[in-house]
Amino acid sequence: AKDLARRGLNVCLISRTKSKLDSAAATIKEKYANVEIKTIEFDFQAASPHDYKKLQHEIEALQVAVLVNNVGINYRYPQFFDEVPLEEDLNMLKVNCEATMRMTKMVLPAMRQKKSGAIICMGSFSALHPTPLLATYAGTKAFNIQFAEALAAEVKKDRIDVLAATPNLVCSNMTAGVSDRKPKTSFLIVNADEMARATLNKLGAVTHTDGHPHHAIIEAVLSALPTSFVNGQIATSQFSTKKRAEKKLAKSQ
Repeated sequence: AKDLARRGLNVCLISRTKSKLDSAAATIKEKYANVEIKTIEFDFQAASPHDYKKLQHEIEALQVAVLVNNVGINYRYPQFFDEVPLEEDLNMLKVNCEATMRMTKMVLPAMRQKKSGAIICMGSFSALHPTPLLATYAGTKAFNIQFAEALAAEVKKDRIDVLAATPNLVCSNMTAGVSDRKPKTSFLIVNADEMARATLNKLGAVTHTDGHPHHAIIEAVLSALPTSFVNGQIATSQFSTKKRAEKKLAKSQ
């Protein structure tokens, strides 16, 4: 949102937490005073079809030029598929996939009519390689990638750009997992603002991006290595992360 404002676009923020919405809006307004900011409090996990209808009325009143489907949830830490409660996996499908589909359906008709617009869908590195202990999460992100790339081909003639982004680790609360603090940035764990800027820079040029240059380099290297080796390294990392998270949780009890 900050980078869209930096480019001179008015911004509409949608989230379930009013305090976070107000904080984000204030931060953007402080730096980009001429940008108009609208906030909508909306819980994608609990939303009913009726709730989406009400949201649609608000969205249709706006002239949406760029839709960023960025809402998403993940496990607190890697877990075996059969350890995760069914309700948690179903919520993940609802937030990560249903929200992307519904929001896109809201804005696409007007974009096609204007012959202009852009849509970004968030995939993940975990959807590019088999990622054990994130089975449902990776599956939802794979849906977003295929959805975006298929949609890009559909609406190309209408001059609408659709982009699937597949970042690796980004410095955020989601990446923190069971930790109380955000992770430090590194070559692998990139700054969220830099990731957003790099992704938006690719809009209109390609239909699929890793986003940050660091992640593009990592993916290029992995693509050159034997698949069995890469899959084995990812599995080892996932099991190690699970073990560390469970050890930390056990200590906190």
